[in-house]
Amino acid sequence: MPAALMSSLIGLVGIFGVAVADQPEWLHVRKFEMRVDRAQPRVGESFHLTIELRTVEPKTNCNNVMLPDFYGLDSLGDERRTYTGADGTDCTEVVTLSPTAPGVRTIAPATLDAMDATTSRPSRFSTNSVTIEALHAPLRTETIVWNTLIQMLKAAVVAILGVAVLIVGYWALRRVLPGLGAVRRIEPREIPPDHPGPHAAPIDEGERWNAVIAKLSAQPTRQSVLAVRVLLRDLARARDDEAFGELLARVAANTDPRILDVMRAIERAAFIDDEHLGEAVRDAIRALKQLAHAQRALT
Repeated sequence: MPAALMSSLIGLVGIFGVAVADQPEWLHVRKFEMRVDRAQPRVGESFHLTIELRTVEPKTNCNNVMLPDFYGLDSLGDERRTYTGADGTDCTEVVTLSPTAPGVRTIAPATLDAMDATTSRPSRFSTNSVTIEALHAPLRTETIVWNTLIQMLKAAVVAILGVAVLIVGYWALRRVLPGLGAVRRIEPREIPPDHPGPHAAPIDEGERWNAVIAKLSAQPTRQSVLAVRVLLRDLARARDDEAFGELLARVAANTDPRILDVMRAIERAAFIDDEHLGEAVRDAIRALKQLAHAQRALT
């Protein structure tokens, strides 16, 4: 009889333990955010995605933090660290990633399922999302030389074929039209002074920036910001593989400081998280208005 009673008690304790283990943690979440150390990595190069969780309660690990899907990125490994002190627990996870193709990538938020100790309800906590721009991988020297030789060879073949076609066509027309090729003197024709020749209208810089301001104000989206970024990079004659820091260093000495302010504001808005995108777009519009006002003052 005592043995049977002992077996029953052990079974009840096991069932109770499993039930308690299945319950989600009760947490006061003070911080849950995500960031990257490089916003413009090149294809094949690595960068680090850091996820930070801070709770009031002591935790031995952060294994219940769910990572997002890293579409278009290779995961090269991760490292988790947990520190528990008198004021709570800090969990940090660092994931090493590498872009597989050039382009803009938005990494979805990481999540954490737990009982919110503030509301006493089951909740799914989420970090912010992060946007990066993967740049083209730099070409090796031998690849550049080989591609240059191929392009030069193609250009030479096209030029030779073009000259051959012109020579054959010229002699064929000479046979059909005997007078073709005869030299005739053409008297220069003067344009009367009261009929000036056509000329291109100058570009009104103020109107250009006012149109950009109107477009960005009407549609303050990331797509509109990226369109303005393309315009600024075209004006600065930026290379496709030229990072923003390199571009800024190259044009800073010969560029209006107000345009540099606009470039910085647009670059920040292009890669900021969704939560702060609206504020970044308003900052960019203020910089654009200052530039447009300065352009009107010059005209």
